[in-house]
Amino acid sequence: MNRGLQVAMIWKIPACAIAYPAGVMISGIAFRLLGFPLPGSPIPHAAGPQHPMLMLLAASLLLAVGTAPLAHGLRGSFASRAVVLAIFVYVCASLNNVIEATRFMVAYAKGGALNLAAFQALPCFLFALAMALWSGSNNGSSSFAATLKRFFSQRGLLSWSWRILAAVACFPVVYFVFGMSVAPFVVPYYREAGFGLIIPKFGTMLSTASGRSILYLLATLPVLILWNGTRRRLAVRLGLALTVMVGWFPLLQASFLPTALRVAHSLEICADSFVYALALVLLLAGRQGFAVSQSPDDLVR
Repeated sequence: MNRGLQVAMIWKIPACAIAYPAGVMISGIAFRLLGFPLPGSPIPHAAGPQHPMLMLLAASLLLAVGTAPLAHGLRGSFASRAVVLAIFVYVCASLNNVIEATRFMVAYAKGGALNLAAFQALPCFLFALAMALWSGSNNGSSSFAATLKRFFSQRGLLSWSWRILAAVACFPVVYFVFGMSVAPFVVPYYREAGFGLIIPKFGTMLSTASGRSILYLLATLPVLILWNGTRRRLAVRLGLALTVMVGWFPLLQASFLPTALRVAHSLEICADSFVYALALVLLLAGRQGFAVSQSPDDLVR
């Protein structure tokens, strides 16, 4: 990323960040007009009335900072990048976190998860649209279909089969390994009734992690297909994006949870996100490390 681009991103990143809170406000208005209940905190008494908006603004800026490097590395038409980013952001920053909440939070286990997932769809879409508009560049004339064909033509059917199966299997492994590493620090909080947390059965956690793994793969594979750069860069930027979307973005807003719990989970998710991203890149990214074209700047890094 050259100096001119870095200067340009000083205003582009905040502009992208504003798109998410704007989507939240529009979703709120739409829900009220349609008579749908607005999503609330799982522990309503835990935060003051002004606190959630401040945390949302800070989290949205963090979301933009974590997503911009990955978005800038995507090539293709605006439509292709917008759709790919919209799916990626919604699955990673909303849908998968909502699914996780239904297993570990009493409030969402009893209902309300679908309402929350629907509420967050528009903010994620607007944020992805802004990212595709301001953080990406239309570099390369190939259509998405042509890029898709080129991507999968790099390996044979047998090679793709075992790689995809391994990619699906690696998320539950990474999830449990790093989850167990922080268990001594976080389990006591899950056993205290005041925080609204529960520990599901192992079978439930395994099936949930397996389902989330498929969703992550479906959302991430288009990103790998459109990536234009080295595989090392892809692993780092994808790891950063996953860290922010899956961990830091929701945890920063979860003021109803103890700080120690949020810090422990933030570190855990940071570690497993980078390991998971590296595994996906090694298994699935193009052999040459690019999707559409490779610039001289990418070759020297």
